[in-house]
Parts: sequence; C-alpha cells; structure tokens
Amino acid sequence: MKRVNHGRVAPGRAGCCFRLCSTVNGYTISTVGYYYPDGDIARAGGVRLYETMVFHCNDERVVTDWSELACEGYSYHDAAEAGHEAMVRRYARRRSGK
Repeated sequence: MKRVNHGRVAPGRAGCCFRLCSTVNGYTISTVGYYYPDGDIARAGGVRLYETMVFHCNDERVVTDWSELACEGYSYHDAAEAGHEAMVRRYARRRSGK
C-alpha cells in the first residue's frame, strides 16, 4: 500500500489534526479528524470525530473530482485508522477509477 500526503487532503480541512491519505488504482482514500476550524472541535456529523472519503485521482495522484465515491465515519482514532486501511483494501480490489 502506498500512502502519500497530497497537502490538501480534503476541501476545507486544513485545520485537521489527524490525516491519512492513500492512493490505489486511480482512487484517493482520505481520512481526516479532529478538525478545529475556529479553535473549537467540529464533529463530522453526529458524534463522529473522523471520516474517510474516496475520490477519483489521476496518475500523478491529484484528485480529479471531489465528488465522494464513499464515506465512512468514526468516533475513535483506532477505528479511523482501521477504517482507512479497510477502505484501501476495498479499492485495491477494484479496477482503475480513471
């Protein structure tokens, strides 16, 4: 598995303290969490503090379409890491998203 940080992991998420980003088969899998936009923590919906999203990317690993293909939310750090790895495995089994 190749994990890279594109710098911009997800739109508007520069204040995230937790970031994972992987690319596989033309997909970018991005997991972010602990987002502090104005000094206060922002939840990713409900009690979720983390979320994983999947986007199409090109051969240079640049996201070409920010429309999410999949999204999962988590309340805990360990669950977010495990969920990210599971999503990478899921998209590694798919054909290229290009």
